Amino acid sequence: MKNRVPTQDEFDMSQLQKEDQALRARDNELAETQRILASARSDMDSTLPPSDLIQSIGRRKAHDQLATKGQVTNAKREEKHNLLLVVALIAATATLVWWGLKIIHG
Repeated sequence: MKNRVPTQDEFDMSQLQKEDQALRARDNELAETQRILASARSDMDSTLPPSDLIQSIGRRKAHDQLATKGQVTNAKREEKHNLLLVVALIAATATLVWWGLKIIHG
């Protein structure tokens, strides 16, 4: 028996059938993905959003993870230094105003 060579029409038809099967499989995957997304969306819509307390706890945890102990210490030291400068500037300004008033009044 000879090996039969498929004709061009048979070859095209088998090629089309393979592509059709691939497209159908892809269509089934897409339908399944859309079903999963719709289910997830309905779950999200029916779930209450987290309360403000939970959100603030989450923000605090994120901040605590970002800020190391050394960074916090440095920030506190810098704030104290800045506060000292502000107090010194206010004292200097008050002294200049007092001195100016003293000169004006003789």
